[in-house]
Amino acid sequence: MRNLLGQGLLLAIAAAAAACGGGARATRPSALLITLDTTRADALGCYGNPVAATPNLDRLALESVLFETARTTAPITLPAHASMLTGLYPPRHGVRDNGLAPLPAEARTLAEAARQAGIRTGAVVSAGVLAERWGLAQGVDSWHDPAARAELAAHQGVELDAAQALETARSFLRDAGESAPFFLWVHLFDPHQPYTAPAEFVARAGGDPYLAELAHADWAIGALRAELEDLGLLESTWIVVVGDHGEDFGQHGEPTHALFAYDTTLRVPLLVRAPDGAGAGVRRADPVSVADVHPTLLQALGLEPSPGVDGRSLLLPPAPGRGVYFETFTGWLNYGWSPLTGWADEHGKYVHSSAPQFFDTASDPLEHTDLAAAPATVLEPYRAALAALQTLPAFHAETTAPLEEVEIAALRELGYAGAADAASALPGLLAATGRPSPHARTAEIAAFYAAIAANNSGRVAEAVARMQGVVADNPRNAYALDLLGLFLVQEQRHAEAKQVLLSLAALGGERPPAFRLLGLCYEREGDFASALVWVERALASLPEHRGYQDDRARLVAALAAAGAGR
Repeated sequence: MRNLLGQGLLLAIAAAAAACGGGARATRPSALLITLDTTRADALGCYGNPVAATPNLDRLALESVLFETARTTAPITLPAHASMLTGLYPPRHGVRDNGLAPLPAEARTLAEAARQAGIRTGAVVSAGVLAERWGLAQGVDSWHDPAARAELAAHQGVELDAAQALETARSFLRDAGESAPFFLWVHLFDPHQPYTAPAEFVARAGGDPYLAELAHADWAIGALRAELEDLGLLESTWIVVVGDHGEDFGQHGEPTHALFAYDTTLRVPLLVRAPDGAGAGVRRADPVSVADVHPTLLQALGLEPSPGVDGRSLLLPPAPGRGVYFETFTGWLNYGWSPLTGWADEHGKYVHSSAPQFFDTASDPLEHTDLAAAPATVLEPYRAALAALQTLPAFHAETTAPLEEVEIAALRELGYAGAADAASALPGLLAATGRPSPHARTAEIAAFYAAIAANNSGRVAEAVARMQGVVADNPRNAYALDLLGLFLVQEQRHAEAKQVLLSLAALGGERPPAFRLLGLCYEREGDFASALVWVERALASLPEHRGYQDDRARLVAALAAAGAGR
């Protein structure tokens, strides 16, 4: 009954939105999109968490349509947001991991569609992984992110906390006022590690550091809603709140996210609040995707739909038999594993890899029982959906300048690799790669994170020994090779580091920071000619890099001095 009621209300909302599109500019509604980083649906009170400190989100849920089975397209910040803003799945928009490639310029973003219609656009982005260079600023009039290079170089401003993001968003809303409709995207990064919520919110969350970060974000959301109300904008503004991905917390052997495709990292909260309150309190259980944000807000704003997108407007009634796509290529790009691609519908969830899995998520929501041995008639529709997606038009993934050391360091601080080669070809969605499935590598993950923890605690020798074990077990783990080389250099073990970094280079791709380290290792051995080869290779990728330029000049001088001394 509740879903039937919701369908009628949402149809009324859709009709109202369409009417707004045909009226004068002053009657067009506005939209506020709030994206919550690293937020599991079950971490919020409105999704059933009895100890959550999220009163503002819980209140907003009562004013909204709440989607109980929303999934991200990838448990990774940049690809997930690219899907929200374009309505496309990652294989089609071309953004497959953080720090790899930007959203192609030919993509049509929400902001571009809004600006074309005369709507003022703004974005407050709270993490460097979504910085302007990654393409999501397309169509945004007023863009704010913390990733200025000078700030990153000083290891400052990598993240805006909820209070900082709130002030910038308030400034945009006050400037917008009643002069024109607006589209504002506010990204809150707080729930992502490291956890640094103010003590007040730690207390509200009963000492839980993750829930404290969510409490801080919840406070900011409440303040934003109050700001809309104070400015007289609440009754003309759509509000959408959505998570970009969740967090496993070790439930399936993954400490954080990005490596696996269990629902601990795929399921996210999704709320849609209409300006007039239509649909308030409705809960929908049909499978939906973060890619649905794009068509939903286009329809809500009365704008023309984008043709050929994968998402579907949430203002329409549920589509019988609908499924949604998800993936993660992080294991392929950085760890030497097979990629994970998948399809989920109301009947189950298929995860393709070198060891496919299938879960009946209705009866087994925690995904404890793998039913991959089910009859082919059960699994084939899911494989067919992946095959069909692969035939659709896709943007050619753009390349960007390789990351510099400071940018890789910022990614590492957040738990991401940053070591992948942007030019590396990715396998198809159903490809047989011959590599192990990420879901079978929990022991490798545990050893890998134990090595990182040892290094972070100053036990570098222990970190080296642990990471050597990881590399011995999996010589294709590029991230482990990269970190092991770095650890060995920290220990002044340059001969050993050289061999490790040569193994990393043999995997292929352009990795300028690793090549620079390799040059340093040769330089410490007095082999200036070989050192120069690797520094020049790094410089070829980043010709404006001052540090690489200085390295080259030093080595050229050393070679000249050595020649003069003979």
